[in-house]
Amino acid sequence: MTSPVTKVEFHYSPPIPREDGHIYHMPNFPTGLGAENLARARNTEVPSLLNDAIGYLTAEEDRSIQMTRVPPNQKVFVNKDENAVFTAQQVDSKMIKEELPSWVMPEILKLRELFLRRGEGNDSDKSRFEQILRAGKQGKDRVYPMAWSIPPQGDSVGVATTLKGHIEHCDELAAATRMISKIGQAIIRYVTPAEELRVVELQSEIDAAFTMGDEENRNFSSIQVNYANVNTVALSVEMGKSGSLHIDAKDDPARMSVLLNISNIPEGCWPPVFTILSLRDYWVFAPCDAIVFRAKHPHLSTGPRMMGDSKRKPYISLPDWLGWTQSFTFGLD
Repeated sequence: MTSPVTKVEFHYSPPIPREDGHIYHMPNFPTGLGAENLARARNTEVPSLLNDAIGYLTAEEDRSIQMTRVPPNQKVFVNKDENAVFTAQQVDSKMIKEELPSWVMPEILKLRELFLRRGEGNDSDKSRFEQILRAGKQGKDRVYPMAWSIPPQGDSVGVATTLKGHIEHCDELAAATRMISKIGQAIIRYVTPAEELRVVELQSEIDAAFTMGDEENRNFSSIQVNYANVNTVALSVEMGKSGSLHIDAKDDPARMSVLLNISNIPEGCWPPVFTILSLRDYWVFAPCDAIVFRAKHPHLSTGPRMMGDSKRKPYISLPDWLGWTQSFTFGLD
């Protein structure tokens, strides 16, 4: 017999359905300056079940840890009616291919090929582009920041370290940066409500001037490339910095961050899981999916892992309509 779940009131309500099929959360705390930050800081515990499970949690398990797996393409808002603020959305590869401009998915696949192409000679077992980003840097860290970080008040700039190898391959890095910038902008413009995009446009007119990747880019100033040990690469396109469980304190609250999963997930691998702890929402982050979110909320990504002996329902990959040959089997959450 299953024991009853002890209900705990968190700082945001469980998701509430909207009439348009999307969901929203109501804050359970005073939203004045300071109280909001304190509330977020107190609401960042990671349930061990979510962190340790390899494979889909059951609906009962989600209820037991009071977390919600949000399906692809469903918008998440904070507050309701005229006070609603768009906060997050996963855009799956099918929607990117069918609903976004026709050039976006081919550009993602081109970027995927660039980031996962193998080197030559002694580096034939390594990603050529990662070796360019690494530029001889030692250590096991596979996180590579690019461009710069600008806080909302525009009073400082943090520049990613430039190494000799970056200068030698500056044309390739510039081309990749431009591709990422254009893809990120297209995704942000597709998912973000028009009135909130207008706020960004107005804000950009008084912000510190910056251009990263594309002259029309008003959304972000930095890129972070994360490689994993199972041939997976994820791009974080954002205004601030990244880490494990963290809040991007330098992010402008008016702007959105983008995560793009460009991967070669092998058969039997469980993909990354992205979680916004303050809202207690999480997403299974499949290849060529994107997640748009406000990075001022505490969030983390759990990297890909092999299923091994797990008896849970496995991830099943997309069919070959995306345009590349895949060696793994099919299915989304």
